[in-house]
Amino acid sequence: MAKILVDARFGCNLKQIRMSCDMSQADVIRELNLMGRSISVTQYGHIEQGRANIFATDLVLLQRIFKVDYSEFFKDLVP
Repeated sequence: MAKILVDARFGCNLKQIRMSCDMSQADVIRELNLMGRSISVTQYGHIEQGRANIFATDLVLLQRIFKVDYSEFFKDLVP
């Protein structure tokens, strides 16, 4: 499984997207679990903090949950 290397900006974007959808981290975890992905709130929190990488498949699931364009996850990232 491929991982995407994240940084603080990606994590901040992820958190902003989640909050704009009026969801808690627990809400996101519940949705991921319903989609067959087992992840803990701690693991997800580390991704939002830029302290853990994300699987590409998890990003696909998050895009479906949040119903945003993928570019929103990478907004303002500088290579």
